[in-house]
Formats: sequence, C-alpha cells, structure tokens
Amino acid sequence: KWQLGLNYNHSLGYHSMNYGYEKVQNGDKNISDTSDTDKRNTYSVGMDFSWLLNQKNKLFINSTVNLLAGPGETQTITQIYQGTNQLDNILKARNNYVEQKNLQYNNSMNYLFQPSSKVQFSFSADWTHFDGKAKCEQPNEYYSVDNTPLRSDFFYSEPDKDIDIYALLSDFKFTPNAQNEILAGIKTTLIKSDNTFIFKKNGNIDTQRSNSFCYKEKNLEAYAQYTYTWDKLELSAGLRMEYMYTYNKLNSQTSQDAETNSQNHFRLFPNLSASYTINDKNKIALLYSRRQDKPRYEDLNPFEYLLDELSYWKGNPFLKPQVSNKIMLSYTWSNLSLNLYYNKLDDYFTSLTDVYGNNKTIMTTKNIGTQQQVGFDAVFSKRLTPWWELSATAGFYYFMNKLDYETYKHEYKRPSCFLSASNSVLLPLGINLEISGRYYSKRQGGSYEVSRPTGSMDIDLSKSWHDGRMRLSLLMTDVFHTERWDSYGIKDALNLSSWGYGESRKVMLRFSYSFGKQKFEKVDKNIEELNRL
Repeated sequence: KWQLGLNYNHSLGYHSMNYGYEKVQNGDKNISDTSDTDKRNTYSVGMDFSWLLNQKNKLFINSTVNLLAGPGETQTITQIYQGTNQLDNILKARNNYVEQKNLQYNNSMNYLFQPSSKVQFSFSADWTHFDGKAKCEQPNEYYSVDNTPLRSDFFYSEPDKDIDIYALLSDFKFTPNAQNEILAGIKTTLIKSDNTFIFKKNGNIDTQRSNSFCYKEKNLEAYAQYTYTWDKLELSAGLRMEYMYTYNKLNSQTSQDAETNSQNHFRLFPNLSASYTINDKNKIALLYSRRQDKPRYEDLNPFEYLLDELSYWKGNPFLKPQVSNKIMLSYTWSNLSLNLYYNKLDDYFTSLTDVYGNNKTIMTTKNIGTQQQVGFDAVFSKRLTPWWELSATAGFYYFMNKLDYETYKHEYKRPSCFLSASNSVLLPLGINLEISGRYYSKRQGGSYEVSRPTGSMDIDLSKSWHDGRMRLSLLMTDVFHTERWDSYGIKDALNLSSWGYGESRKVMLRFSYSFGKQKFEKVDKNIEELNRL
C-alpha cells in the first residue's frame, strides 16, 4: 500500500578549469589566462513517500534539500599591449571566494484520482526555495614589464539571492476508446526573487555598483490536446495559452528613487502532428510546434561582477522570452530514422561579449534579433551480432544569426556537422565494453562568434550480478583530452579569440547495489520555472 524512498549524496574534491582570451580592441591587444579552482562540494538528501489508498487514489510526497558550498579561487594574468606588439604592463588579478553557498529546498505533493480506466485526474502543489550567498575578495595589481609594482586596488563583492517558486498544477486525461484521447490542464506559478549586491573598492562602498533588485513573475497557463488514431493514421492537435506578468525594481545606494519595469503579455502556443505507419518497418510524420524559452533568474539581475578590472559580467532585467516556431518531417525505415527540420527563434537571446569603454569588455545576455536553423540528421541503431550493438548519429545544420539590437545590425551564418557513435560489445565473463565518441565541426556560435572543431571519446567496462541489482563499472571519459571550448569572432572594433577546457578527462570506478524494490512509479512533474535557477 505504501512505499518510502530515502537518498543521500555527497561529493568530495576540487574541480578546476583553465580558460582565457586574446583580444584586439581599438587597435590594442590583451592576452589573458585564468586558472579556476572550484572547491565547492555538493550535499543532497531526499525523501519520497507513495501511498496507494486504493485502486483509484494515490498520494505522492517528495522533499529534497541540495547544498553546494565551499570556497573557490581564480587567478588571472593579463598582458596589456600598446598596439599589437609592444607590451605595456601586466595585470594580476585574483578572485578569492572565501564563502560560497547555494541552498535549495524543494517540496511537492501530488494526488492522482483514477475513477475508471478511461478517466484520470491529477493535482500537484510545489514550493522551491533557493538561497545563494557569496563573499569574494578581489585584489588587482598592475606591474611593469620588468615586474615592478605600479598600482593596486582591492575589490570586494557580496551577492545575496533569495528565490521562491510556488506552483499549482491540475491535469485531466480522458480516453473514451482506443481511437481518441483528450488531455487538458491548468497551471499557475508565482516567482519572487530578492537580491542584494554589495561592492567595495579599497574598503569603501562603490555606490554606483552596490544596489538591490526585486523581481516578481506571475504565470497562468492552460492547455488542451486531442489525439485521434485511425488504423495507420494518427493526428494530434493542441493549444497552450499563457498569461505572463513581470515586475522588477532596482534600488541603488545613492538614490531613493527606484527604477521599475513591468511587462505583461498573452500568448498562444499551438502544436500539430500527423503520422502514418506505412508498414511494420516504415513510418512518416510531420510536426509543428510553437514554444518559448524564458531567461534564467541570474541573467535578469542587473549586478556588475568582474573577473578582473578589464572583464565584466552583467545581467539584464529587460530580457524577454524567446519564441520558437519549428516544423519537422521525420521518416523511419527499420533501424534508420531521418529527420529534416526548420526552426526560427524570435526575440532570440544569448550571452555575448561586447565593448565596455575603451579597453574593457562586458558579457551580457541580450535579445539580439533572430536565429534561423535548418537541419538534417540520421540516426541508426541495430544489434549487428548477438554480442555487438551499434548506435550512430550524423547531423548537418545551417545556422543564421540576424543580429539587430541597439545600433548594431549584422548577419552571421555558417554550415556545420555533428557525428557520434556508440558501440556496446559483450565480452567473456559477462563483461560489457562500451566505446563512444562524438565530433562537432566548426560551427556558428550564439551570436557573432565561431566555435572551433572539438570532439572526444569515452570507454566504459561494466558487469552486473544478481539480476542487475549489483553493478560495477570502470569508466574513462575524454580519453585523449580533446574536449575544449575554443571560439573566435569579430564585431566592429573588437576582435576576440577565446579558449578553455575543464576536467573532462576522468577515471571513475562505480559500484552500486539496489537494496529495495520500487513498487510504484514516482510522479515526476516538469516545472519549467525550476530549470531557470
């Protein structure tokens, strides 16, 4: 009649990255190199409870706590040139995160009522609280070419974020017969985000950068979906309606007058699909959907962070959701699936690096225009022999970014391809060997930048006992340490080339044993607002 599940997870150790850039801005060159050590650890504990009152009623309760906490440090060395050949001075900067804490509570309850095999009702309530704090000491020191100290500044930043997300959902499913299915539902969410940011320079509060920011968002959504199946033909049509209201307020240290901004809109998101099963091995389908993506809460905060005195990151409270219209034609033939699609993003937003004064750059997320995507991919999956199974994907894409924001207008476009393959081989003694790899060609990035080619390969050895309840595996990811993020781009007087890589090459030994038995399926509600944390 009931089921109780408990879980605990705890990670140990540090994570490190290296990244940097070479830029030419207004004719002067800078070369920057950063070593980033993240000393935070994750801790999570959770409980879920399922209660089958009878065959018609089921209750599910879930509660989890996730904590990401610990110090961290970045060390950046920037060589500053006059022109492109004459080294003028060197900036040595450090971000010493003496405190970092992201604490998240999530509590949800779901009630399922199924009076008959044809009718089903579901009601859910969810509350998530996020608490993020940090304290960062940021010394910046300038040196001459012969390493003589020139000047130094000591910066200090202290961001504090509190976010509450409340959600109520209700769903209805009616299946009168094998040919018809009706889905309907309603959802309402409330987001409240309170943020403060303290920034000091040489012990004094910088009133231009220190402020508080409040963000509120209310959503009301309703949807209906109808599916009709007749012999080999299946038709489906749906419509989602959403009303969204946002309000934000920025209070600075120097003024009692707050900057406020509010927006509201009502939007419709239809979807249509038709599929026809020609025979046991052949199927064709045509799909259309209109969707939207909303910005992360972090991207809305108008606070000005700095990596060093020459590189900044800043949020944008005026971000609007981006809306996509996608159409796809799909054909399946035995073990091969072919997909051709076109997607257009309006009010397209992305994070891009822009000029900030004469010699500084700032990274901000903005609605920059329109992105269009045309793509074709083929997916093949088959067990070639009793001991060998192969899965492979090949994709060809064409991206076109039409940047049209502020006073900047330009078009960037480029074709690209993606290849991946996974081989699963059964060895003697019941050992399974899996070799997988992937490759991305040179491709257009989110805005004006171009991403360089990259790829990697993984190897995994595993064995299971006791009907899969006990499992041991040895995994090595990115065997040749080739997974990087390198890009370059030109925008007006800025010529930027960036590079970086993290701990993608890892060796992991895993052992798992399943003690309990899951009788009831867990209820998993996808609340979009949680994905924006």
